[in-house]
Amino acid sequence: MPHGTPDWGLVGPKKTTYGLDDLGEHAVRLGSPSVWDRRGDVIWQTDFGQGLQGIATLVDAAPSEVRLWAGRSRQGAFSVQLAASGAGNAFARIQKFLPMPVYSRVGVECSFDVVDDMGTLAIQLWWIHTGRLWLAGLRYDHAADRLAYVDAAHLPVVIGGPFNLSSEAYSQHCIKLVADLAGRQYVRAILNEHGWSLSGIGAHDDMAMLASSLNVVIVHYGDGANATAINVDCMIVTQNEP
Repeated sequence: MPHGTPDWGLVGPKKTTYGLDDLGEHAVRLGSPSVWDRRGDVIWQTDFGQGLQGIATLVDAAPSEVRLWAGRSRQGAFSVQLAASGAGNAFARIQKFLPMPVYSRVGVECSFDVVDDMGTLAIQLWWIHTGRLWLAGLRYDHAADRLAYVDAAHLPVVIGGPFNLSSEAYSQHCIKLVADLAGRQYVRAILNEHGWSLSGIGAHDDMAMLASSLNVVIVHYGDGANATAINVDCMIVTQNEP
């Protein structure tokens, strides 16, 4: 029979409930979107229930579009739809600018669905260190069904696949990237149940920049031939990752 302590404390066991060891567990029970990989301390998260407030959007040109979507979501009323046109270099992007946290291992994750004619989903961390802009990123190429990280030369390096991700209605997949800001290198990548250590792999040195910020970017690049849209939900940024 279940047993443990009350939800609000560590003493006074009950027969039918387990106690909470930390506030993270309490947050999950109250409906936090951070339920998949719960390592690290959440510094920002959204399930787009409040819309796109505070989130920058960018598209290459119409008819590419970033829009809220109520038809498919992992949690809450909305997801955000990244619709890329059929043009050769079409993309749709969302970007969150955050104040630079204390340097630690930082993670970004989101959920997404897979649809016919999907192009490439990319998640990226941009940060400033020693007066330079650094970039770490993952790219899931649907046509090739493979996952790659972006190396120091800004080239994709395949780390896994094929995955045969389900495209059934309401099927959601999760992807996460963790990078060491101070070390300017990757830590790990996760796609659903698959995980890879990327420890020691250097991030891309992009350009000189003095502004202090942490930018979290999610992009859908079109396949170059077909107009298509994917749904992204539960965007989460963490620090102090193990």
